[in-house]
Amino acid sequence: MSIERTSPESSQAPTRWTEQERARLLTLKGLALPIHLELGLHPIEHACAACRAVRDLRAEAERLELPLVWVEVASVPPGAEGVAAPPPWTRVLPPGSESGPVRFLGPPRGDLLESLLRVVQDVATTPLSPPLGKGWKELAERVQRRHHHFRVFAAARNADAPPVVRALARLVHLRPDRLALDVFDVETFPKEARRRGVRHLPCVTIDDFAHFYGPPDEEELLEAIEHVMPSGVLPYAGVKGESPFGGMP
Repeated sequence: MSIERTSPESSQAPTRWTEQERARLLTLKGLALPIHLELGLHPIEHACAACRAVRDLRAEAERLELPLVWVEVASVPPGAEGVAAPPPWTRVLPPGSESGPVRFLGPPRGDLLESLLRVVQDVATTPLSPPLGKGWKELAERVQRRHHHFRVFAAARNADAPPVVRALARLVHLRPDRLALDVFDVETFPKEARRRGVRHLPCVTIDDFAHFYGPPDEEELLEAIEHVMPSGVLPYAGVKGESPFGGMP
């Protein structure tokens, strides 16, 4: 899937997603325990369209009485310096944890919302169903020496993104001390995608060293990651760190 040509200005056009996303949200009705979602937003008086969309989604989830606890931890004025992540962002907090390794940057909507909901369902489910494959567990065990940062670049209309995000989220939750995952909405943050040379979606990057266009099949995705992280450690001495599944042209 090619990236849509969307300027920062057009990505800020007011949009409300609650009607078309209600069916997706209702899939969380059966959660066994509430899951906390940590929010970083602009203050209401300076809110951009993307932050307003997150607040609309939160209001709809509360109206549906979903087992979600929304915690707004940051209100960042536009243009503030030194911000680690630009608003809006949503972090999934595992039960009993004050932080979490998976964060969504931009308003969760469409297939990005589907990705978020799958992560929430997995965090609330023990044991995982379907279970995580043996190869993923072995990869997590090999990650010992340093912290690695995965990024997924995707869009609201990107059906291949949810399985890729879900598989990576399951991996980083095995080693939250060593692994982290950010999921970027390229329509909200086009500069981030252009800066990293993203050409197609979904695109997976590892420590900004290697990137490839994530196959939705879990085993293919694992094979692509192991091509650039054969020992669980970067860098890999391959050509530009590309994977057999399509690195940068």
